[in-house]
This record gives sequence, C-alpha cells and structure tokens, in this order.
Amino acid sequence: MLNLSVALLYARPGVPDGSCVQVMCIPDSITPGKDFHTTVRWCLQRPRAFHGSFDIIDRDTKDPYGSTGFTPGGAYQCGEHTYTQNVKAVTPQPDLMFKFFLQPVWGPPDLNSYDPFPNVIAEVGLNKQPDFGALVNDCAPVPTRVWNVAPTGQQNGIDFPKLPDCVTPGEPWSIRVNTHLETEDAADLRVNLQIGTGADKYLGAKDIYVGESNVYGVLSNPVATKWSDLPPKYWTSHDIEFTSKQTELVNKGDNIYIAAFMVPKGEVYDAKQEWTCKWRLHCAAGWKTLLMLFHTSMYNENIKTSLSMDTQALNLSLTLALTLALNRS
Repeated sequence: MLNLSVALLYARPGVPDGSCVQVMCIPDSITPGKDFHTTVRWCLQRPRAFHGSFDIIDRDTKDPYGSTGFTPGGAYQCGEHTYTQNVKAVTPQPDLMFKFFLQPVWGPPDLNSYDPFPNVIAEVGLNKQPDFGALVNDCAPVPTRVWNVAPTGQQNGIDFPKLPDCVTPGEPWSIRVNTHLETEDAADLRVNLQIGTGADKYLGAKDIYVGESNVYGVLSNPVATKWSDLPPKYWTSHDIEFTSKQTELVNKGDNIYIAAFMVPKGEVYDAKQEWTCKWRLHCAAGWKTLLMLFHTSMYNENIKTSLSMDTQALNLSLTLALTLALNRS
C-alpha cells in the first residue's frame, strides 16, 4: 500500500486549489494482460461533476498501455473507488507510469461531456509501478462511495452549464459562464479563447491567444450553509460574446478551448506574479488568480462539418448493408 497522505494535508479540500487524488492501495506485483485492482480516494475544492481516469503510459514515449475510468452521477466533492485495470502484454515490458486524474464534466445532466486530458482538476502520478510477474497482494475491491464536506465560505466557482455551439470562423460566437464568488466583494471575470498546442493538443507551453471577452465588477454571491440546499442567486450567469473578427483567427483543425478565470476587481497583469503559478494546477501567470478553469471539449465549424460528413457516410453504408441483407432474405 502506498501512503500519500502528505498530498491530502497539503491540498486541504474546501479552499482555493484544494484538490487531490490519493492512492490507497496498489499491488506489489501484476501480470501483464490480466486484471488487477487499485483503490484511490479524492477530494475536490467543491462538489462538482467529473470523470475519474486511471491511465498506464510509457514513461518516455507516453504511449498508452492501459486505460479505464468511471463517472459518478451527480456533483460530489470527495470519494473512493477501486479501478479494475490490466497492462498490455508486450516484450520487452516498458518502463511505465500510473496516472490517476479527475476530468471536469460540463453541461446539463442530460447532455454533458468531460474534457480530455490534460485538462484535469486533480491528479497524481506514480513513477514506480508494481513488479511484473505473478499477481501479488492485489487490492481487495471496495464499494464506490462519494460524500461532501461542509461548505467553508472560501469556495469560489466557475461552471459552463451549457455545451456551446461549434465555433464558425468569421462569425460571432458565445458561451455561457456561471460564476460563484465568496472570497472577495467583487471580481473581474476574464474569458480567453485560445488554440491548443503540444503533444496533448491542449494546455501546451506555446498555446495561441486568440481573443478575450471580460466582465468587470462581478459581485459576490450568497454563501451556502449546506450543499443540498443552495441559496437563491448562488450562481451568476454571463453570456460571453466573441466577435467575428476574433473567431476569423481560428483555422481548420485548430484545437480551440476556453480559459476562464476570476481576479480581484481592478486587478492588472503583473509579470512579477508569474512565479505564483509554479505549484498551482489552474493559475493564470501574471495574475492574482482567484480561480481558473478550462473548457477543452469544443470544436470549430470546420471540424464539425468534417465529422458530419463522416457520419453521413457511415449512415449510408449502414443503409446499403441493411438493404442488401433484406434483399437476400
């Protein structure tokens, strides 16, 4: 069993950036190609919808050797889950890394999506995997359980409650952003449209800034006393507009995404603050960031058209196959 309780103490759920994943149990030895179990616990800064993932990757090439996940229904802050996983059997067996992470889920409950890696809201990686051989000291599966911690009064929030339309280059585009502010009397909401780069497609070191649309002087919201009964006006909704001049900078195949963050009212960019982002998962370098979240599961109109053509071709193939089958019967 691996003990990562230091991560829990450091994260302190319920405060800004208070999110963590803790590995509770992992086998001493596993057999490639056969199932084994690992158990993890997590806590987030506030209750929310998410998807939990356990990926096994080559430490050097990042090639995948196993992946599994689960999505608990509803919005929760903390929980525990046992993953059933196996490692692809290859020769020679590569040097692997186990990664556990939680991905944000956006949109209404009946029509939502979770963002792809690397957009995570909590994660932990193990650079020492079990030995390979016989399965030794496998983890006994535990029932999945979820729970919430009492509100702390320090839990700002950003949410994307509706899945946005595809971006059409050269046409106006909007996205709804909900904010919840507790730690300041007022804040500025800054929303950037960006193009992802790098091996993971998003959140790379050389991502391209396309444009921004901001809301200044966002007022604080009522604080919850219990998560099961949020007070009126707990969230403030903003319809964020981007102009045709901004979206015409998006090209076919671009991996576009939204970066939304709140800063204290009147805050300005200061390069001296960039160091404060070094150890923070979601932080806008150069800004005194109250909270920052990303929305990466989006498409531009060029990609959507391509996908639609693929879907039409698939439907035509299925129709032809069905017609042939009926004619033969």
